[in-house]
This record gives sequence, structure tokens and C-alpha cells, in this order.
Amino acid sequence: MLALLDELAEHDVLYAEQDGYRLSSSALRDALLAGMDDERQERNHLRLGEAVANARR
Repeated sequence: MLALLDELAEHDVLYAEQDGYRLSSSALRDALLAGMDDERQERNHLRLGEAVANARR
């Protein structure tokens, strides 16, 4: 999981920050979020957070 995030950061899709990652493009963020309702966004955010937390253990 972290290798994938690092690869995305290497290709300037994500920016690694002290407390996590953020998308490099607000247009990309908007396009990704437009395809999800609030429930799906919340569920995916939780899943991603759990995956990152588990990868760091």
C-alpha cells in the first residue's frame, strides 16, 4: 500500500505531507469525488485510512 502511495507521489499524482497525502490536482480530486456519493466517500476514506495505518505497523 505504501509503495503504491510512494509511486503516485513520485509521479506527482500525490504530494506526501507530514500528516498524509494530498492529490496534486484539485481537478483530479473533484473528478474522483464527483463519482461518489457522501456515504461512499466516507467509506473509502475510512478504508484508505485503515490500510495506511495497518501498513505502518
